[in-house]
This record gives sequence, structure tokens and C-alpha cells, in this order.
Amino acid sequence: LGFAVNVDGTAIAGASLSNNGSVNARAFRWTKSGGIQALGLLPGGSYSDARGISADASVVVGYAGDSSGNDRAFRWTGAGGMQNLGVLPGMNRSNGLGVSHDGSIVVCASYTDLTIRAFRWTNSGGMTSLGVLPGGDSSGAIAVSGNGSVIIGSAYSSTAGQTSFRWTSAG
Repeated sequence: LGFAVNVDGTAIAGASLSNNGSVNARAFRWTKSGGIQALGLLPGGSYSDARGISADASVVVGYAGDSSGNDRAFRWTGAGGMQNLGVLPGMNRSNGLGVSHDGSIVVCASYTDLTIRAFRWTNSGGMTSLGVLPGGDSSGAIAVSGNGSVIIGSAYSSTAGQTSFRWTSAG
């Protein structure tokens, strides 16, 4: 299953399912020049799923199971392989969904059974929460602009209900 395409359409990221369609999916990157490439697993994990790809297809993001079976956001590069991005404090799972054009910023959400928070990840700053809307209790980032300065997503607020948000570092 393809879930993301790079900026010029020469690469796709997604997950290949087992014959019985079980949760043992494997993240992949397909390029026009190189074909399909398995991205691997986190140590002790049994599944991975790619959901975003950088403009030049050098970075893929998604989620993979850790040794305890919890989802963990990952960032994959050809040189470094699959990197576990961790979770926000107090959370036990995370997913990666959006990635900036150069692959330096990853967004999505970290969560527990009762709480979900949008995050922004950078190599220098790690995973940081984007917070919630006033009167809100949940948020999840869906996409990031090419230069990483704008993030969009969905959030819940007691005053607005389920709504979209736009986040910038300036405000």
C-alpha cells in the first residue's frame, strides 16, 4: 500500500502486507530508479509502516513496533537506517506522518489510550509537543510545509469541537 509520494513523483513510501493481511506490515520505499526497498524494523519489533517521504526521497517517516509492541515514530535514511524518535513525556506510543522537504522535521502525534498530542521533531531539539487549542484536550499533526515552518492538523476544543489547526513557531 502506497501512502506518500515525493515531490516529483519518482518515489513512494508505504507498507507491504503479509499474505493474510495481518499486522506484520513492512515499511518500504520505492524509487523509479531502484525499485522497492524494505526499510526494516526497530530492534525487537515485528511491524513497520511508512507514511511520509521527503522531497528527494532520502528520508522516510512512519511508525514501527518496538520490542514491547508499542508504536514508535521513526525516521529512516539510507545512511542511518530506522531511527526511533521516542515519545512525549507521559505518553507510550507515537506515529510519524509528515516530513519537511529536506527531511529534517517530522510531525504527527504521541499518545496513550486517553491522551493524544501533536508533536514536532527535529534532530537538534527532539520531540516537542505543539500543545492543544484553548479549552482543548487533544491534537494531532498531519502535515508540515516544505520548509518546516507551518504545521497543520486536527484538534479537539470544548468550544469549537473537532477542528483544524495551523501552527507556526511564531504563533
